[in-house]
Amino acid sequence: MFVEVVVRATTYARACPPPETRQTPDVAPDELPGALGPSCAPSECDPSWIAVGATWLRMTVPITRDPDDGRLVVDPHLVSDHSS
Repeated sequence: MFVEVVVRATTYARACPPPETRQTPDVAPDELPGALGPSCAPSECDPSWIAVGATWLRMTVPITRDPDDGRLVVDPHLVSDHSS
């Protein structure tokens, strides 16, 4: 089974010159409920990065069941869409 979703991917660049101070969050990422780990994307409020462009991408996400306990397993990957 597959689910098709459309996602917005934003490209970031380092701000030049970098700001004097860097903003830090009040809560550590590992203290947030449901947090999986740090992101490689900068925070939207981080002044040392600026958004330079955004693109809509179509993703086809396969969904299967775990053979051991029947849980849904999602393995996202990008699939080329040659129809556009």
